[in-house]
Amino acid sequence: MSRGLWLPGLRREALSWQPDDVIEVDGALQRRFYRVAGQLVSRHEVIARDVRRIARMDTATAPG
Repeated sequence: MSRGLWLPGLRREALSWQPDDVIEVDGALQRRFYRVAGQLVSRHEVIARDVRRIARMDTATAPG
């Protein structure tokens, strides 16, 4: 069973991220298919085993 970011450690890490942070995700990308109103649709889902921030955008040098 996939738990994604519901695992406490992964969720805690993800909640500390800020816009423009560079992150690394170890896991799998899955494509799921289902029907909505008779139409076949698909979505992608990231199944994360581990996540970490590898760089934080420096707000002093951020564009804008």
